[in-house]
Amino acid sequence: MKSIAILSSGLEKRKNRGYENSSLNLFLLLKEAGSCNVILFKGSGSSDYDQIVLDSKIKNYSELLFQKTIKPIFRNDFYGVEYFVFALYFILYSLFKQKEFDFIYSKEPRVILTLKKFRIFLPGKPKLVFGLGQMMPPSVFYDVGDIIHLVNIETYNAAITQFKETKKFHLIPNPISTIKESKHSDKEIKEIRLKYNVHTKNVIVSIGSDSKYKRMEYVINEVAMLNESWTLIIVGNINQDVINHGHKQLKNRFISTTVPPERIGEIFSIANLSVLASTNEGFGNVVIESMMNAVPVLVHKRPLNEYILGDDRLLVNMLKTGALVQKIEGIERSNSYDELAQICRARYDSNFSGDAILQKYLHLFNCNA
Repeated sequence: MKSIAILSSGLEKRKNRGYENSSLNLFLLLKEAGSCNVILFKGSGSSDYDQIVLDSKIKNYSELLFQKTIKPIFRNDFYGVEYFVFALYFILYSLFKQKEFDFIYSKEPRVILTLKKFRIFLPGKPKLVFGLGQMMPPSVFYDVGDIIHLVNIETYNAAITQFKETKKFHLIPNPISTIKESKHSDKEIKEIRLKYNVHTKNVIVSIGSDSKYKRMEYVINEVAMLNESWTLIIVGNINQDVINHGHKQLKNRFISTTVPPERIGEIFSIANLSVLASTNEGFGNVVIESMMNAVPVLVHKRPLNEYILGDDRLLVNMLKTGALVQKIEGIERSNSYDELAQICRARYDSNFSGDAILQKYLHLFNCNA
């Protein structure tokens, strides 16, 4: 049985990032499948037999201790020092425990690069798998790992076009946690609407904590042009200026809130539509979460989102003022919410659910051999 280490230094420390959430979901998917031995290594939180924390005072204060010696090397690599030290701790753990792995997986590039540089100290002959979670040219990530896991079809097509001779690229969607799936009765939905002070007929939800990257102001401005039957709920720790703008534009039809991951399903349960206005997503886990909850999700028109959703009625030129309004008004006129919701859920079941992608991950880690 193959042995896999999944490394995520930011897990439980940066709870809202796709990197960490996807790493945890991959661990849970492989663990439940039982076709391989998998251990999750993280930088904080609680330990268990298959979840190991690599932490110490040196790691906690690495910015202070290494800012004049190591930090300048990383420059624009924001978490570079953390990743570097975390990788060194993993090497020490492997040496002291004489623990061999067939595959070592991480979405943190500096982790894989550090392991690659000091590969000689790793017991056995592990293959290093880099999971790319953002947009970058193939020439930048080609040499990061022995195997490259890609979630973005745009990046994948660019990679196989530029490097035709290699088979190191694998296109597999990020695993999504089913704890975010909504299962609420009509009575519970009424209670949730009251809980969030929603009094309009229709609700749009937009999720994300980076106001600028997720283009929340665009969403606010577009919803402000709709009729007053719509409430906008933004979920995430967004900029106070954006919150003020939302209240100014929509008054009591604007709600800004944060919820733990296990309760995001209740937000979806009261939503007619979900919107992700960012134009440069590496993947967009929230799109899949919306589909899983059978909520029609409107996204920027680009090859990645065409690949994910497969229906032009859900694609919008989010760079154009009024485009989102026009799309929502069209859906409202045709009353096609249920039809689009069924399309999204069916697409999730066939292409992005755990059952749909498990075999691809087992093949990636050669767990079927």
